[in-house]
Amino acid sequence: MSELRKDPLLDRWVIIAPERDRPPQATYGAAPAAPEQPAPCPFCPGNEHLTPDEIASVRRQGGPWDLRVFPHREPALRVEGELEPRAHGLLEQLRGLGAHEVVVETPTHRSGWADLGVEQVVAILELWQARQRDLYQDGRLEHVMIYKLHDPSGRVGGWRGAVHHSHSHVIGLPITPKELQGRIERSLTHLRRTRRCLVCDLLEQALRERERIVAADEHAVVLAPWASRFPFELRLAPRRHQHAFVDASRPEIASVARLLVDACSRLRVALDDPPFDLTLHSAPNPHPHRPHPFSGKDVPLAWHWHMDLVPRILPYDGSTDATGLHVNPTPPELAAAHLRGLA
Repeated sequence: MSELRKDPLLDRWVIIAPERDRPPQATYGAAPAAPEQPAPCPFCPGNEHLTPDEIASVRRQGGPWDLRVFPHREPALRVEGELEPRAHGLLEQLRGLGAHEVVVETPTHRSGWADLGVEQVVAILELWQARQRDLYQDGRLEHVMIYKLHDPSGRVGGWRGAVHHSHSHVIGLPITPKELQGRIERSLTHLRRTRRCLVCDLLEQALRERERIVAADEHAVVLAPWASRFPFELRLAPRRHQHAFVDASRPEIASVARLLVDACSRLRVALDDPPFDLTLHSAPNPHPHRPHPFSGKDVPLAWHWHMDLVPRILPYDGSTDATGLHVNPTPPELAAAHLRGLA
């Protein structure tokens, strides 16, 4: 029988409707065949002239690059200028100031994180840390978000003809996105009521109950959220309380990399390499030029960074837009058990 569940971090109700569920392969089928990559791929070695000038890279003793970072060719935001806030009555406006960078995560074409191995994903995560740390030196930026879109079918993009080459995006914003605002506000409310971190409490309960745990080690946990919006939605969080991703230690980053490679591998087996979104939810800039509610002293106590990994395997359902409710046919306990059971 279906039920409604509420996510305390997202403050959002979800309908869990297991009567709609079938075995993963029967429900979602195989991913469509990837179309041919238009040549040449601007992210492949030897085609560096097809991208903007490099901001940073990782190379081994002066050899070929393992990772590259450069500005997006068609950026959503640009670093030049000032914010120039303006108002038209009740309507607010800021100049499109910010940063939009692309991280090419491997020289190898058509490789996903399940292929790259832990060492390469450690290097990717450390480069994410370095880009966040560097962009937070710019006090005009209120938040730096990092996300990855994986789709072997080539149906999602953002850079013409390069979607088959593993990459991620770093975006510096002069605002804090509404989604992150809500998560931090609910974490602050929980802190003031209990003097505890909300994510720490959610991790402790999940580890105690075990049903929704996919994998865990001494540093981090991968679980299926209680009110998962989508089938096989996963959340990764460090066990140690820390509000900023840049504060994660080398052993913690190595642990996160191992668990991410493991999760991507399990999803590949369970769902035939599905498209997915991976989003990092870390603390906003603690020292912005313009003070904001999320730069206060309580935020480091309340906030706990984490990543959400969301497979995009259901067709669009207009009822979500109409009602604000996601309908998930796969209970998170079932999804976690299925993933745990895979070699």
